Amino acid sequence: MAAAGLGLDNLTVIVDANGIQHDEETVAVTGDAQPLTGKWRAFGWDTVEVDGHDVAAVAAALSPASAPKAVIANTVKGRGVSFMENVPGWHSVADPDRLVDAVRELELELVAVREPEHA
Repeated sequence: MAAAGLGLDNLTVIVDANGIQHDEETVAVTGDAQPLTGKWRAFGWDTVEVDGHDVAAVAAALSPASAPKAVIANTVKGRGVSFMENVPGWHSVADPDRLVDAVRELELELVAVREPEHA
């Protein structure tokens, strides 16, 4: 509320909305905070919701605003690594035994995006 009240149009917040807070689902920790976009708007923020995995969409959302800006970036925690996707237990965990598996899955996804199969 203070940011909007002070007219801080040079302030931008990116909210990583993946539904997970450290080691469990956000709803279990804070309750249901939805709709995030509406809550930020209610406090006077210029708010936009984007696919947080779409770099172009995030960049476009960072355009200048006439009020403090909140970008709600909807993401999937651990996206691209099957055994990590949406699993809170992987937050800030380093597991050298699974590193090769994770990198392999990410490389396979990148190859698929760059070189689509032709039917």
